[in-house]
Amino acid sequence: SAASDVYKRQIYDGAGHVISNTVQGTNQGLFSNINGGTVKNLVFYNAQLNGEGGIVTTQLLNGTVENVAVYGSMTGGATGASWSPNSLLVGKAGGGAIRNCLVVLTGHNLTTSGTNAGMILGDDQSNGALTVENSLAVNLKNAATSTEYAMPAIGDNDGGGRLATGTDRETVHTFHGWADYLA
Repeated sequence: SAASDVYKRQIYDGAGHVISNTVQGTNQGLFSNINGGTVKNLVFYNAQLNGEGGIVTTQLLNGTVENVAVYGSMTGGATGASWSPNSLLVGKAGGGAIRNCLVVLTGHNLTTSGTNAGMILGDDQSNGALTVENSLAVNLKNAATSTEYAMPAIGDNDGGGRLATGTDRETVHTFHGWADYLA
């Protein structure tokens, strides 16, 4: 379950520690909300998101997530029917900043388009009040076609945010596998 909320001026500094083999369900990120605070310098290894939300936080509200890496997989909602919103880093955001983050997606069961799912951010509800910069998303799902492995860095929106198609800014890059990254 969620540890707590991080509020204005609070800083959670993971000091580079690694959290391994965490399994998060719906709305059970490490922090339920980051509201004006900062979470930084943390690594999640072999993480599994098994519901709606994000591994680091379910909701970012004018806070900051920086220098965080997540290596893991995502499955649909608890019933397998819902993907709204889903991300290995931040489930949804109403503003703030995501900086210098790395997400390596090892697998997912997304089979439909138009969902609020992304590797870095599931749903941008910020109406332009969110900055995503210097972040990298790598999709390692093994599949034959792009429709079988496609997953944007930033998912669809339902609150005026960026759309899945063409979401990547100059400093946010999405790659399918390490070969694509190294090319």
